[in-house]
Amino acid sequence: EAIRKINPDADIISTHYTKLDDEWWNSLLSITAGDVETVESDGDSTEFSQLTLRNASLKNPGELVVLLEDCLHGNFGHIARAKGTIPVGGETLRFELADNLYSIAGSPVEDNECVFIGTYLDKAGICSRLGCLLGEKKVSLTKAYVGRKKS
Repeated sequence: EAIRKINPDADIISTHYTKLDDEWWNSLLSITAGDVETVESDGDSTEFSQLTLRNASLKNPGELVVLLEDCLHGNFGHIARAKGTIPVGGETLRFELADNLYSIAGSPVEDNECVFIGTYLDKAGICSRLGCLLGEKKVSLTKAYVGRKKS
């Protein structure tokens, strides 16, 4: 009921994420920053920022593990959700981070897009770790609000 008050059109998944199939996970990766709707709030909400990177890369899988661990430990602000596909060494990996857990898998898709959503994001720190410059054209910054929609 609380979710429906915030967003009556939200897709609510009651299945534990470990039981969701690859098709469902892959559908998350097809969501682009252009599909994010900004909802104005009356002030009793939490403001989230989103950082989308389309030119990131890492040298080896260990760097991705350390990055995700640092995200979980708050080294880049409070990251509520992160996902993406990224070139790592000679392969493309898919990562997901939510609920204080993360997963890393091989990706059949070679797209390069990483999304970080949270509060007090250290955008420059994330970009630096992923070999990007914050001022580059392929970095997108948006704000999203969680709260009641104004009528």
